[in-house]
Amino acid sequence: MDSEEFSDRKYLKRLDRGNEHRWQFQFERDPIKESKNFSDRQFITASHIKPWSASDNSERLDPFNGLALSPVYDKAFDVGLISFDDEGRILISKRLAQDAALLGITGKEHIRELNFLHQKYLSYHRQTRFRPNE
Repeated sequence: MDSEEFSDRKYLKRLDRGNEHRWQFQFERDPIKESKNFSDRQFITASHIKPWSASDNSERLDPFNGLALSPVYDKAFDVGLISFDDEGRILISKRLAQDAALLGITGKEHIRELNFLHQKYLSYHRQTRFRPNE
């Protein structure tokens, strides 16, 4: 990695961390239902839908490339055990299905007020990250 690329990455990460109001807006607008039940928002994670490493600079900062998720959903989403369809309904992999209830995942979750601008990122996630048959 050259110094210019490192500098750009460092700048974008700082900018991303500095955009807390963007993630706050994201949280208020479209978390999955169960995330709203947390009384302490420190347990909510702002997650990129299309990973930072696979995103260009505009996608990294796009508020529609993000979801506000609880830690269990965040981890399951990140490793491809859950995803969401274009209407925001949760999709659960076969691998997770038998243990989902133990983790509090009901299969009834959905993203509230999903914007059509989320759809290209969710489509990317379903095609490249989600492992439905594992």
